[in-house]
Amino acid sequence: MTNVSGKLLDAGLTSINGLNPVLTFQLNKPATTDSGSFLVTDPIDVTPASDGSFTVNLSNTDTILTEDVYYTLSARWQAPDIGLTRADFPDWKLYVPSAGGNLADLMKQPVNRSMVITSPTNPGNNFGPGALWLQIDPADPNNPANPANTGDLYELRTP
Repeated sequence: MTNVSGKLLDAGLTSINGLNPVLTFQLNKPATTDSGSFLVTDPIDVTPASDGSFTVNLSNTDTILTEDVYYTLSARWQAPDIGLTRADFPDWKLYVPSAGGNLADLMKQPVNRSMVITSPTNPGNNFGPGALWLQIDPADPNNPANPANTGDLYELRTP
């Protein structure tokens, strides 16, 4: 089991704790682990603290033997203005390594297509397919005579 932490806020960066929010983490399919456990898709509900912060203890996905198993995430909260419950069901994939970590660092989500990462080396697949990588020297990005500023623009793809 591994801790994943994060914060649930509205678009104004304010906690929605007064609206009784609940986050739900759920495996995308049943799975088996390298220790012989059978994991079912029963959801795990988490209620954030008053400031919106939360920590959830999840099985890490890097010891799962079943192919491409990840957690989905959803959020529900009350909407007193309309007398109903609102919900979000993002299409993100949460892969949980044995070290755990911050939710934002672990989510594989569709990337902002206007994002361009500037780096001297390939930033890897953490940004998801579709992100752009401009190969530059971050210590000297505006020097056209610097051979590390190649001007090469790449579209990142999944391996």
